[in-house]
Amino acid sequence: MTNLRHSPLLNSSVSPKLRLACMSLLSLLLTTGCDTTGEDLKSAIDSGGAPASRLVNTSASPSSTIEQTVRAYQQLHSYQDDAYVRLRYDLDGQPLEDRAPLAVAWDRKGHIGLRVYSVAAGHTADRWRLRLSDANSIVPQQVLSRAIPERVDFAWLLGDPLVAQRMSAGLAGFPPQLDLLLAAVPLQGLVDDSAALSYGQPEEVDGQLCWVIHVQRGPNQFTLWIGQNDLLLRRLGLPRSHLTSEMLGDGRVSNVVLTIEFTGVRADATVDWKQFEVAPWEDELRVSRFVPTPMWVDTSGLGEQVPGFHLESPLGEPVYQSNASTSRRKATVLLWLADHPACRIASQQMQRVAEALPGLGIPAGAVEFVTVWAEPQPPAGISFTSLAEDWDVPGALALDRNA
Repeated sequence: MTNLRHSPLLNSSVSPKLRLACMSLLSLLLTTGCDTTGEDLKSAIDSGGAPASRLVNTSASPSSTIEQTVRAYQQLHSYQDDAYVRLRYDLDGQPLEDRAPLAVAWDRKGHIGLRVYSVAAGHTADRWRLRLSDANSIVPQQVLSRAIPERVDFAWLLGDPLVAQRMSAGLAGFPPQLDLLLAAVPLQGLVDDSAALSYGQPEEVDGQLCWVIHVQRGPNQFTLWIGQNDLLLRRLGLPRSHLTSEMLGDGRVSNVVLTIEFTGVRADATVDWKQFEVAPWEDELRVSRFVPTPMWVDTSGLGEQVPGFHLESPLGEPVYQSNASTSRRKATVLLWLADHPACRIASQQMQRVAEALPGLGIPAGAVEFVTVWAEPQPPAGISFTSLAEDWDVPGALALDRNA
């Protein structure tokens, strides 16, 4: 396996819009109305089926085949695969390949196992555990530890923002088999009036004869390989729009093919949960939600004297001079604000602090409050004159156009 710098499968630069599109990658709006071809297809399967070339030419539409696939996943009691994202390409004429894990295990008893990009999760004893393999600098030594629910859904699985982000962080986006297994309305969003569905020639994938369905959305084509025997996904082809701009712009790269390979699919069979165990670490921190380490703050200036500066009112009148004479020095609270609801709340809270000081035995005038507006204009609809009253700002109002 080659780790080409152009194809960071574990930490893709795919835009949020593309990630969202990936998350509903196979979402299909099944607008078949009174079409009964799905039942025709089911009858053909139940009777042993016909050769693939004949099945493609029957009245069964691509949408009815996909509808049968949705039903097949909804009726499962357990599922397991060894899926992975596969990126093949030529670099200077040399064929290369990168892979990233996208494996899922699930059953109706509330168990779920994941090996998805940097996410590793599974149940150990009576707890469900999830660890991020590349996040020591973000959540060092932390592992999610939760009670196993009666039923796994997206709200439970993706309740932690960091988990939700990492589950879609690769070039292929969110695992489509999870959408089929867990979504209230599986496969919603890929096929609509602007998309065209068509059959391709049947192909074998890992020894399984598959229907091939192309979904054309504008310039982008997605391709589904669906097993004829069990109606489960065996491969998913993704368009070039999922690749990084760096890779697309490199003239040395050619013949790029991006797919999800659903190898080792086992439906309604005993799940090998040991494959998804997350072994405990001696010094791990068990949390119900990841707690990112605080952002680094430069404290090199602590204890150093601030250079002299002065602040003026919006009308240009002096408000504050940092190097005032010693005899007039006070304790000064400088509060910088911007046009944001959180800043307005902070201003009101600081005003309450100022009003409470005399009751705490602090002499009047011992503390000076200066509110500094850090934008060139006041909030929309009000003037600088009314800002102090509207926002209940403490002390004098100054303007810092260089904030």
